[in-house]
Amino acid sequence: MPPWPESTREAVARHRDVTPAALALAAAASTLSETPGHPTSLVQPVFDASRLHVSFAEGTRPDGPLTPRCYTLTHSDRTGHLFLAIGAQYDRRALRALQVRLERDEVLGEWIVDERGPRLDLHMMAQGGLPIFGTGKMRCTIFRHYRPMVLGAMRYADAQLCAALPELDEAPVVAHFHWRRGHVESEPWGSWGEWR
Repeated sequence: MPPWPESTREAVARHRDVTPAALALAAAASTLSETPGHPTSLVQPVFDASRLHVSFAEGTRPDGPLTPRCYTLTHSDRTGHLFLAIGAQYDRRALRALQVRLERDEVLGEWIVDERGPRLDLHMMAQGGLPIFGTGKMRCTIFRHYRPMVLGAMRYADAQLCAALPELDEAPVVAHFHWRRGHVESEPWGSWGEWR
C-alpha cells in the first residue's frame, strides 16, 4: 500500500501561508484545462525527456534489481518538469512537498513478482488533496489522460533495467485508483512493452 503521509487537512493546517486566492487560481486553472473545446483539453500529453529529472536512491542501480523497486513521480505545476525517484521504497521526502500534499496528484509505482510473473502496479489518489482540485471522477480522467506521459517517463528512466530484463515487455501494468474510506478501483493499462 502506498505511504501517503498525511491528510490534506493536516497539510493545510501546517501551511496556512497558502492563500485562498492561490488555491482559487489553481482551481480555475485545473477547471479551464478540462473545459471542452479548450486547447489543453484536446492536446494528448507527450513525454519530453528534457523535462524529466531522475534520481536513484542509494542501493538501487539503473539495471536492477527488479524487486524491491518503487517509483515516485511528481511534477512542478510552475515549470512542467517531472521528477522521478526510483528506489527500494517510495520517496517520502518528495511526498511531503507542499504541492504534493495539497493536490495528491503524484503517481506511485511498484514492481510486483508473483506466481504469474512480474507486474507493475501504479497507485493514484482518486479522492485526495483539496476538493478544488477536482472530483474523483475528474481526477481519474486526468490520470488516464496523462498515462502516456507517466509510463513514458518511467520506461525512459528505467531503460537500463528494460535492456537487462527484456521479458518485462510482456508484464502487465495495473492502475489502482484510491478513494476515501479505503475503496480501490483497479484497471489494466496494457503491457510495459507498449510504452517504449
